[in-house]
Amino acid sequence: PPESCSICLFYQYKEPAWKSKEHKAALNKVMEFATLYNVTGRGRCAPEGLNCTLTASANDIRAFCYALRSWDPDMFDATDFKLEDGIPKKNRFRTFTLRKVDELVGYALDGIRAPSLNRHAGQHLEAPDYHKQMQQKDTVIIDVRNAYESDIGHFKPPEGGAQLLDPKMRTSQ
Repeated sequence: PPESCSICLFYQYKEPAWKSKEHKAALNKVMEFATLYNVTGRGRCAPEGLNCTLTASANDIRAFCYALRSWDPDMFDATDFKLEDGIPKKNRFRTFTLRKVDELVGYALDGIRAPSLNRHAGQHLEAPDYHKQMQQKDTVIIDVRNAYESDIGHFKPPEGGAQLLDPKMRTSQ
């Protein structure tokens, strides 16, 4: 409907991390695409990648995603852009803000580098597979979200199923 917009959530890690000049160029390119496609929202751009929550018309938000994929297919072809149409226009972000940051997720690690996702990542599961895996007693789920996100809710494994660990990652900014 004309009185609605679309929302897009995504994050994409970059390995190896962007060097300083590449990081600045990525920041500028994403801002250029946001302007070109009338995208509003918030994002973080770190040497290790990009994390955004954006709004625009259904056509414009998709054009923005395709532009990222055309600009850097090695990075963005695998990106899982989570799109939802039909969001009331009153919920659209008013402006676009992209923060240049040192960490994609702000855990205040003071320069300590996280291990490579290419070498140490777990397996991504789609929702139905995740729910099946929660039934397994040899599964461990580690919730590393910040306090606000964890308080909103989490999946509780069934009795005899997976073990849920919460290491209290509360410094996410």
